[in-house]
Order: sequence, then C-alpha cells, then structure tokens
Amino acid sequence: MNVAGDPPLPRAASLADVPVLGDLLEAVGAEGLWIATEPPLDRRRFAFHIRSFIERENHLCLVVPDEDGSLLGELTARPEGRRCAAVGLCVALRARRNGIGSTLFQACIEWARARNLSQLALKVFPHNTAARALYAKFGFVEGAPELRSIPRRNGDLWDAIPMSLAL
Repeated sequence: MNVAGDPPLPRAASLADVPVLGDLLEAVGAEGLWIATEPPLDRRRFAFHIRSFIERENHLCLVVPDEDGSLLGELTARPEGRRCAAVGLCVALRARRNGIGSTLFQACIEWARARNLSQLALKVFPHNTAARALYAKFGFVEGAPELRSIPRRNGDLWDAIPMSLAL
C-alpha cells in the first residue's frame, strides 16, 4: 500500500519477472483451493508459457510488485476468438482484500476496450466466493456450472463456473 492507502499500481510484466511470477503461482497453487495450478510447478514449461503473455502484443501480463521484489498479484489475458480475451488472476495471500484484484481488473478492462474487444471471460471454482464477488463487482455474469471439468492431480474433478463481462 502507498501512503494514501491505495493499492500499488500494476505494470506490464517483463521477462525479468518470470521467476517471481512462478513463485506467486506456486504459492497460491500450494493453498490447494483457488487456482487450477498445483505444485510443484514445472518452471521450464511455465517460463515458456508465460513468455507468450509478455512478448505477444495481443496478450496481456500485468504484475503488482511488492517493495521486497516479490509479487502481490498478477493478471494474464489472451485472445479467445476474435473479440474475446480469457483472463486469469492470482493474488498473494498477504495481499488479498486490499484492492490488488480490483486494480488489476480495472487495468485489464481498459486494455480490452482499447483493443475493441467485446468480452472478457474466465472460470472460477464455485467455493471461491471472494473471487466471484470481485468479478461480479465489475459486471461479470455467471454461466452454467461446468461440472467435473477441472482435473486435479489426485484424480478429483472439480466444478468450474464460467463468468463473462460484455464490454
């Protein structure tokens, strides 16, 4: 938080951020509740994947750095069809409920509108009520649950709720 109490501003990720992006994803994944990623994270595969979000003009990768060099949050968006972008969000445990997700989503919406996209889409686990409330605050609408659609390493299949925002 800055002196005014506002959350830090997001910035475009750089290739130098790849290791700390991996750290954030692995830490949130280790909680075992909020994202589909589960540890251990294949760092080489992740680095290859995240580079596309950083290097491609039609992709987005935003980060919110902390003063210690770690990340408080990240958001990625990639094309899904001609007028839609699929969005992913990850916020560090210590930074939740401090406006980080809202700041990232506001920047993502501005990015999408500047590209004349008509929709943002994402998926969320039904039990992630805080994330669902955040998305609803921005106007995302829930679709029909996708039952048993997210495989877990232990063999379980979790439900997902698709949400979309018309721009």
